[in-house]
Amino acid sequence: MDCLGEETLRAWLRGALPPALTEQARRHLEGCPKCSRELESLAQEPTPTSQGLTGLRPSAVSAEERAPELGELRSRTVHEVLPRGTPVGRYLVVERLGFGGMGEVYAAFDPQLNRKVALKLLLPHADGADGRARLLREAQAMAQLSHPNVLPVHDVGEAQGRIFVAMELVERGATLGRWLRVRERRWPEVLRVLVAAGRGLAAAHAAGLVHRDFKPDNVLVRDDGRVFVTDFGLARAGESAPALPAALLDAALPSEEPFDGSFGSEAEDLLHASLTLDGRLVGTPGFMAPEQYEAGPVDARADQFAFCATLYTALYGQRPFRGASPRALLRAAAAGRVTPPPRERRVPGWLERAVLRGLSPLPDERFADMDALLAVLEDNPTARHRRIAVGAALALLLVGGVVAALYAASRRQLACREEAQDFGQVWSAARQAEVQRALLATRAPFARDAWTGVHAALERYRERWAEQREEVCLATRVRAQSTERALALRTACLERRRDEVRALGDVLMHADAQVVERSVSAALALSPPEDCATAEGASAGVWAPTSEEESRRHEDARGKLLQGKALIESGKFREALAPVDAARAEAVQLGDEALQAEALLRLGEAQQGLGEAARAERSDKQAAWSALSAGRTELQVAAFTALTLLTGSDTERTAEAHDWFEFGRALIPRLPPDGAVAARLHSAHATAFTTEGNFVEAEAQARRALALARGAPAPSPELEAFILQRLSNALARQGKYEDSLATNAQALALLERTLGPEHPRVGIILLNMAPTLGEVGRLEESLADAQRGYAILVRALPPTHPHVAMGLNNLGSALRRLHRYDEALDTYRRALRQVEAALGPEHPDTATPSTNMGRTLLAMHRPAEARPHLERALALYARAHKADHPLAADALTALGEAHLQQGHPEQALPLLERAARIRADANVATLETAQTHLLLAEALWQVGRQRARAQALALQARAELSRPGGEALHAEAEHWLAQHPAPAVAHGRKQPPPDGAAPTPAPAPQGSGAVPSPRVTPPPRGSGPPPEPSRGPPR
Repeated sequence: MDCLGEETLRAWLRGALPPALTEQARRHLEGCPKCSRELESLAQEPTPTSQGLTGLRPSAVSAEERAPELGELRSRTVHEVLPRGTPVGRYLVVERLGFGGMGEVYAAFDPQLNRKVALKLLLPHADGADGRARLLREAQAMAQLSHPNVLPVHDVGEAQGRIFVAMELVERGATLGRWLRVRERRWPEVLRVLVAAGRGLAAAHAAGLVHRDFKPDNVLVRDDGRVFVTDFGLARAGESAPALPAALLDAALPSEEPFDGSFGSEAEDLLHASLTLDGRLVGTPGFMAPEQYEAGPVDARADQFAFCATLYTALYGQRPFRGASPRALLRAAAAGRVTPPPRERRVPGWLERAVLRGLSPLPDERFADMDALLAVLEDNPTARHRRIAVGAALALLLVGGVVAALYAASRRQLACREEAQDFGQVWSAARQAEVQRALLATRAPFARDAWTGVHAALERYRERWAEQREEVCLATRVRAQSTERALALRTACLERRRDEVRALGDVLMHADAQVVERSVSAALALSPPEDCATAEGASAGVWAPTSEEESRRHEDARGKLLQGKALIESGKFREALAPVDAARAEAVQLGDEALQAEALLRLGEAQQGLGEAARAERSDKQAAWSALSAGRTELQVAAFTALTLLTGSDTERTAEAHDWFEFGRALIPRLPPDGAVAARLHSAHATAFTTEGNFVEAEAQARRALALARGAPAPSPELEAFILQRLSNALARQGKYEDSLATNAQALALLERTLGPEHPRVGIILLNMAPTLGEVGRLEESLADAQRGYAILVRALPPTHPHVAMGLNNLGSALRRLHRYDEALDTYRRALRQVEAALGPEHPDTATPSTNMGRTLLAMHRPAEARPHLERALALYARAHKADHPLAADALTALGEAHLQQGHPEQALPLLERAARIRADANVATLETAQTHLLLAEALWQVGRQRARAQALALQARAELSRPGGEALHAEAEHWLAQHPAPAVAHGRKQPPPDGAAPTPAPAPQGSGAVPSPRVTPPPRGSGPPPEPSRGPPR
């Protein structure tokens, strides 16, 4: 058993470990002197009045009361506190200030310089040769660092076999944690202290040092206001224990108690010369960066994460991440699930956004370095605007405006600030409470994550809206950079954005499980307030009424349209039809072509969501022509994108999809730069290529869409995740399995962070990854992902939902790859029954479980039972797709194998020839292509003709199988080639064997059950998650 960490020992002392772990820990303590000494030391921790730098919490219960077994341990393991006057080098001990996991801190006297110092000593049980060398190197590096915000290190040495570090003693001050508890601190005061600490971190980084455990207890605030960063990993530099075992880590605390202890473990290799400690796990859950927990490379950006976690804690009075255990805390940090801040703590939006960026789970998404982060934190936009206003007022004063001008400018600035807070009642505390109650009342397993996501999205939206509202006012009323007409247009634009939030809130307050599923997506799909900053964006949707009555009717129509948009984004397609169609009819009566185009686009979206493709196509076409009449290019592009997606999903109409795409692409240069618009268009085009089976072009279009989405002014994590899924599918269909897995992993991280780990879209991605993991031979991982993904869908969706059925299908495939054929067959049968119940027995989606049932029966050598399933699948593919669609190749290959198993090579041959031709047209080398070639080689050999070609096909299959996941089939190809030697050569010419010669039959390929099941992907604008998030036009 690994050594016990400090928090586990604390849990032991207070009786908080579960019984099984208590017994396990007791046995370990009996045989581990190191852990016994650690337990004894923890039991002797100082009282609150004697605590110093470490800030460790004492217990109010005696050691004997907490752990009766401790008396027995004491007889063997006593580590006494150094008495007053004990010499350590040239220093004399005064008193112990605190005790940490790897070191203790004393107040000491330096007689040589006549001053008190803080003396840190590495514990005897931790100072092996490697530990001492490492501590000396770190301490010496720290001693070379001189910065006003880094606690000075005066001396480093060794005495009585223990390393010591002498530092400045801060007697009149407190840790940041205590400083914050003295009284409530306003955000400017908090920011001043943390920016000073940040400068100290930046200086250490410039010297090549990484702190690795930045937190409130490692920041000291002196009474005179000076701020120091301390404890640059010195207390842990000698630790060589392995990481805390997962079981004990989860059991370290009861669920109601927050975790704030530190733990650390050391990799076997020596400290890197750069002192960045790559590969070392050290830190405090709740503050440490995810890469530290994952034992990945750790650099200065991990300190940036911890700095922002500390700043978040100081600003909001709560940790950024919640969890009932250290492991839960670290999972929340890795997923980027930041706890919504309390409403009573008002922090500017620009500051919150900077902190959240620093808390990004991926280091590359944080600021480049601490200097870049500090530059943002020190650039307060409000203060900057105030300086501009004062400068303008002073200029007026010089011209002759005197004090009145300064006073007037100040009043106008205050008025602008007040207007910026005018978000009305659209997202008041009362409405927030109602939305929260409604979402949680559905009892959906992901409801709490949904509320967290909705709250965070709308709070960010409110801050963005306020910044835009204040800016347009300042530009006109204070800086005189804009006209009153521009102010009126931009204000009206922002009011429309505010009305959009109101409409969404109305829908969320009456949420059911379907609304909860789409709630975060709907909040993220709100029209950006930043669009109102440009003349084009502000004037979009403006219509000049001829009377008050027309104005009232127009506003009423726009309100209905916003209501319909909120319903559509929430998945309520049928409920959206009435308000959207009413808005369209009113727009026709008023003669507003732009409003009519917007309404038609939304109508098409609702119709497509209901599966009414023909009606949706008519609405989208009418929207394109109305947008053309209104001169609204962005609405035209939206209509062409919708038409590209709609026709591109139909195998008979992909040529039309390419035309619609070209229409849209021709208009993109006329729009203001916005990568998201073009990204949706290219993503829709990728659908058309996927439908055609042209996965190379599908990959190219998806990559283009991804680059555009990431380069958008306001990137959408949902849009990026969907494009990543589309790209992953294209890669997998080309046999680029590792690339596909890496791409899907990115999508998974984005959606877990945005929607929460229990959201159905997370389950769908896991189910998509399972077949690909199987293709590369990671069979147990494939099953684990399939099981987790299916479990999420079962908890989140009705049992009759098509996604649940297709989840069963992929779970069956994972079982089949592990040769658990009976379980797989039963799973496929359940999947088929559910698809038939949900979509009807003739729906093309029933072909997938039918094909896989046939494959499984073939693997069980039951070809007669397999054939009806495969023949049915082929008939369904023929009706729904082109006869030679790539999906048909799977069923053709399987049916050919069934005939071979029954001894009918003549019947197998045309089926396998057709399958090979389809594979060749796809122009990609995959494992299923190799399987088709190997079976075709056997059919040719058995019929006794083209045996040279059979040899060539088997050789080609062997080459195609030289990749991860192809090992079993590769062995079968080798076996086949050994059993079927090349035809004899006479006079330079190959001779066929005598007619009627019975060739040795090849064993049925074990890979017969290993064709990847079609991936579970959301249907276009259908019942699942929207394939094109926020497809609609900007407003």
